Amino acid sequence: HCRSRAAGVKVPQLPRGARRSIVRAAWAGVEDLPTTNGGAMDYAEVSYTAYIEQTLSLLDGPGLLLVSAGAESRPNAMVIGWGTIGVIWGRPMFTVLVRPSRYTYKLLGENDSFTVCVPTENMSQAVDFCGNRSGRDYDKFKECGLTALPSTRVSTPGIEGCPVVYECQIVNTMDLVPTELNAGIR
Repeated sequence: HCRSRAAGVKVPQLPRGARRSIVRAAWAGVEDLPTTNGGAMDYAEVSYTAYIEQTLSLLDGPGLLLVSAGAESRPNAMVIGWGTIGVIWGRPMFTVLVRPSRYTYKLLGENDSFTVCVPTENMSQAVDFCGNRSGRDYDKFKECGLTALPSTRVSTPGIEGCPVVYECQIVNTMDLVPTELNAGIR
């Protein structure tokens, strides 16, 4: 289940009964994403679909930053290129796939939430670092100069400077068995 917030955005009124997500947004670089006037970002709650096209475009490359934090550990960011946004059980969901060999997998097992952060073009070095180094060996926030952004609905922080942050509550986990996948995508 995910919520989303956006920075620097005027939030339109939603019809009665419509769901909101927490997406935070403020950015320059990707068309149609909100921008800031410099300084700290001012985030607002928006529909999880507000930036879905841009989010999915970046998921396909260069990737998004998934932030997790274990019960007794610092936040960790990994790059994800596998995932989808949709509706399950009448709720907005951000489904992510994380291999059991990843440090993030361990952290997700220790917490009930995660965030998915849409990076800016200026964050390309951080995205590269987070996609090529393990949080077992590095404090990625420290190494990349990232600042944890407190979430409003979940315990896991986002990343300050990311224009869109999806705050996600873990509602289900399951193993994906490669041999059970369609042969065309294995």
